Amino acid sequence: MLYEEQAFHVELLVVNLLFLKRLEKRVFDGLLNMSIGRMNNGKRYYGVTKHGLMEINILKHRVFEPKDAISDESLSWVRLRINQCLESHSKCSKSSKNLLPTRILSFKKNSTGSIEVSLKETNNARGVYACFSHRWGASDQYMTTRGIYADMLQGIPWTSIPRTFQDAIKFSLSLGIENIWIDSLCIIQDDPSDWQAQAAQMASIYQNSYITLAATASSDSQSGCFWHSDASYEKAFQTEIGDFSVRKTLKHWERLWASNSSLVFPLLSRAWVFQERLLPSRVLHFSHHELVWECMEFADCQCGGYYVPSNPKSSDWTKEESWWLAVELYTSLHLTHQQDRLPAFFGFVSFYAQSTGASIQKDYFAGLWRKSLHKDLLWRIESSALDLGTPPTRLCLCFDGTRSIDGNWRCQYSYSAACSAQCLSQRQFCRYGQSDAAVPYDFEFVGSCSGREDGFTSIPLLRDMYGKEKERLSYDRSPYLAPSWSWASARTRVNFWNDVKGQRQNDCEVNHIEVNHDHQNLVGSIASALLRVNGHITAALLHYQTLPDPTNSMVRNHDILTYGLQIRDDKRLLDFHPDYVFSLEGEKWLPAGARVFLLHITSGVHMVLIEKSYFELDWEERLTIAESGSNQGNRLKDNEKYVRIGVFRIPDDRSVRYTTTYWANNIEIV
Repeated sequence: MLYEEQAFHVELLVVNLLFLKRLEKRVFDGLLNMSIGRMNNGKRYYGVTKHGLMEINILKHRVFEPKDAISDESLSWVRLRINQCLESHSKCSKSSKNLLPTRILSFKKNSTGSIEVSLKETNNARGVYACFSHRWGASDQYMTTRGIYADMLQGIPWTSIPRTFQDAIKFSLSLGIENIWIDSLCIIQDDPSDWQAQAAQMASIYQNSYITLAATASSDSQSGCFWHSDASYEKAFQTEIGDFSVRKTLKHWERLWASNSSLVFPLLSRAWVFQERLLPSRVLHFSHHELVWECMEFADCQCGGYYVPSNPKSSDWTKEESWWLAVELYTSLHLTHQQDRLPAFFGFVSFYAQSTGASIQKDYFAGLWRKSLHKDLLWRIESSALDLGTPPTRLCLCFDGTRSIDGNWRCQYSYSAACSAQCLSQRQFCRYGQSDAAVPYDFEFVGSCSGREDGFTSIPLLRDMYGKEKERLSYDRSPYLAPSWSWASARTRVNFWNDVKGQRQNDCEVNHIEVNHDHQNLVGSIASALLRVNGHITAALLHYQTLPDPTNSMVRNHDILTYGLQIRDDKRLLDFHPDYVFSLEGEKWLPAGARVFLLHITSGVHMVLIEKSYFELDWEERLTIAESGSNQGNRLKDNEKYVRIGVFRIPDDRSVRYTTTYWANNIEIV
């Protein structure tokens, strides 16, 4: 047996383990690598052996053996947590009968033991219900549509319900709960008006639930929630030195949000789950071979190894600084549909407004709040998080031979071999950092298409091919998500500066802000938005940053993730945070030499702006303007709207000169 085989090694190390317990440091003795981690019920030691990663517990507790999720032991464990929560937790909801959602799944066992399920319209009734948080996944999703809605009200065949949903229904019944809310079944998915109406109620739906069940370890609706008993997980040993046990390591999340653990905990990487986990009073996770409990005041798992600081429900999310943390965490998670970026967060928005006394209708604007608007505007994207978009099928325009004066400048992301115009239109040309895509300007290289290995192309020929194809290969036009000044317009993780304080002298003045939604529904798509301000303006020129080529000291490569600003008389290139990769071809492509404007917002942090009309020019016009120097003016244009393309913060040395700064009124940013 596994444990008997390694018992000899473990017993040899007991003395070392006791010594480690006092020193609390990492050692390696040649047999077992032990490290100490502090858990909520004592110290736990991990060892790497020929049998894999094991835990060694010098603790006085019963041996842990994973039980079926729906076993008597597991259900007793859950009921105990619920009773403790209801009886002693002042922050957790005590109400058992709340207003039911518009629709719920209602179920019960019939006389034969089968479970009968139907969709039910609640008509503002009150009752007890559970919510279910799950990952849709790539498999075919069973959902409610207008075509089958009437049939679902009459009854839903058990065999048509996905396995993950079946497990949630069985578990709810075992707790005595006969109603559950599942988004894919309780929202009419092909009815936009119903979807928006239900999305606007997400806060109350989850807050009013008796408990929310979470399929945290399930990848989709077919993989299920349950596991089976396993007596091999832990074994106790008694020695003359002391009692201890050895067990396989159970997987836990050890951060506030496991956004990078999609393979281990698929659910926790999804953006919709952010509010589904925070808003309910109680969440029960179906994890790997154990249940995990989280409520507003307590967290635990069946094995006792839960890392308490990783419970986001115990944090105070009503403080002003909590809003920025929430946005940072939420934007680090994944969305299948980018159009959901604001709707998937609206439940938390409603909770935050209710907790702080703010009005969503009057004080909330596409992810920003009126009272903290100056700091809310100063979100940034770190270079490591810049969204590279979908792989382009065209040449990117970040390099052009006319700008390579000495012949030693090239872009390692632009050009790669192509053997024909057809090949050019179909292949991926931006390699995102693969060094084998780098070529000198006039270098001829072999085409890489199958059957055309003997064909040669050069960059001028590639350019000629592109010219012939450019009418058909139009710019990508991504769907409009939000105004450029809103973090919701970014398709990736954003961050805020913790040390920036708003509302200081010389801050910009906000004259007007508005966001207009389709059909006047706050969860609906944004039709238009406008921010009008007065503030200090400084002109600057955009430059591409370069890096030494590791294979040729005479050549420098363009780094597509970093750019610099030159502020008039200052010869330095100042780093700033772009909102996207400027060098990739598309509607928002920017060449080196483009003129931009810095609008001071607060505390030395500036919004980087460019004319909205600039993006109506074709790429040749943009390049000509940048190279001719015809855009060297330092004043904003009258009757022009501007868009944000990044954010800039004055360096700590405060040595940036503002010889051309002036005060501008009624700057319109969209």
